[in-house]
Amino acid sequence: MNNPYAVIDIGSLKVKFLIASVTPQHSLTELYASSTLTCLGCDMDLKEDAILESNAEKTYTELRRCAQIMQEHQVAKVRIVATQTLRRASNSKEVTQNIERILNAPVEIIDHQEEAALFFKAVMSDMPENLPNHLVVDMGGGSVQLIIGRPKEIHSINMMPTGAAYLHDKYIKEPQSEKSKTHPEELKLLKTFIHEQIRNTGIDRSAFQGIPIVYGSSNIADLFDHIGIPLSTDGPSQTHPMTTHPQHLQTFVDSILPYTYEEREAMFNFQKGYMWGIDKAFANIIALADEFNSSVIIPSNANISQGIIFSLAQIET
Repeated sequence: MNNPYAVIDIGSLKVKFLIASVTPQHSLTELYASSTLTCLGCDMDLKEDAILESNAEKTYTELRRCAQIMQEHQVAKVRIVATQTLRRASNSKEVTQNIERILNAPVEIIDHQEEAALFFKAVMSDMPENLPNHLVVDMGGGSVQLIIGRPKEIHSINMMPTGAAYLHDKYIKEPQSEKSKTHPEELKLLKTFIHEQIRNTGIDRSAFQGIPIVYGSSNIADLFDHIGIPLSTDGPSQTHPMTTHPQHLQTFVDSILPYTYEEREAMFNFQKGYMWGIDKAFANIIALADEFNSSVIIPSNANISQGIIFSLAQIET
């Protein structure tokens, strides 16, 4: 087996780390993967859009761990990418330089077009070629990518500033308190904002009424299973075997709204910090389903790291 490739994706909420090899038939073999909550982009409004030192340190600690694991796996080539937080942070240059010293490799702050295209590539890797247009949603902490297309054909790429962490910091009265909760009036305001942002994309929604929505962010299929979202086994491919409906997401949001973030974490021990933003993430999908009259939601575990691995392999083959 050839020495594997590695990707480190430094996002607003998590550091996603993947080591994988690619066969001559372009099949990906995962050797190591992790998704660690570091909250790099959390609470930036407290310091004039600067990354907080405490959040940067948590990220640096995780990246040192990644560097050690890459050495153990004798990685042939690594690509390090960063997205919305390092695009907008006022201290982006300083944080980026620190990351590069830790990993001894350059950091690429990719634009939203490339981020979306890489995610789309990962989602569509085993979809049937005759698949009709789907709305592929990459849910991040800072932003949300919307890609409309089918295998080998992207119709449009758009970005919305409606990531779960961004909405949490913008609309929740006490965003740092685990004793706080999302109040109905806050949820109403952020949902109105999401609808406005969807309409501001300029997408001709009338041309895509009823389009299925692929909802991803590295572990959404696992999340749905963990929290008990009802699922049907009629998905479009082997890596996307399940579907659900928007009303199931709304029912879940309604069920957790009375609880504090601390109580949510205890109720659904999926990944530390995940339940703080789940209502904001689901609000995006519910709003998109409403705007596009979509009745089918396809949960996805795909992420841009998989798309980058395929790109690295293609560059060298």
